[in-house]
Amino acid sequence: MDTKFLEKDNSSMVISYITIRRILGLLALFLPFILAIGTIWFGNCSTIERSMSAYYYTVTGHVFIAILFTFALFLFTYKGNEVIDTVMSNIAAVCALGIAFFPTTYGIDRNSCIVLTTESKPIISNIHFISAALFFIILAYMSYFLFTKSAPHPTNQKKKRNTVYRICAWIMILSILLIPVYELFFKDNTFISNLNPVFLLETLALWAFGVSWLVKGETILRDKKK
Repeated sequence: MDTKFLEKDNSSMVISYITIRRILGLLALFLPFILAIGTIWFGNCSTIERSMSAYYYTVTGHVFIAILFTFALFLFTYKGNEVIDTVMSNIAAVCALGIAFFPTTYGIDRNSCIVLTTESKPIISNIHFISAALFFIILAYMSYFLFTKSAPHPTNQKKKRNTVYRICAWIMILSILLIPVYELFFKDNTFISNLNPVFLLETLALWAFGVSWLVKGETILRDKKK
């Protein structure tokens, strides 16, 4: 087979993977804004929901599901440098589908933003929470352990990227851990509850996920061309 054809094909694959990383990063960064602003604009409701998952029941619910399916699609098609990259991204994709297919339980009397109601089933909600937690844990693992793999003599830019990957991983883990802490110990605190801590912590985790993948997609801190 023509060597030039192989080189061109490999180059296209690299560009494809870089594009996937960038799309995932951008979607993660903009998802909170899309849901909140979309509900305000199209649902005529200025209330910020208590969590990302609660937007399933609002006018932007279909957008929430569509973006989760997009996460799953790109994570399924993503192939890293090693088998472990593919395995982890595939598991994360399954978790994204779990979040979409098994919505959180949500009371219909909270505010006027709710346009959809479903029967409350604790087992479905539990699957949702487990899927969401695993989703971020796996992405944090990828960011901390897989994205940081380097050649014997990494460039200065690569060292900077590795620092960003590790910081993003810690932000994801801490954000996810603080959610059950709030639910167990501070949920009845009116002042804290009014700040929508679950939504804010999920947003922080999503932004960390987004930054990590944008860096991996060579949007930020790319190596300088010689």
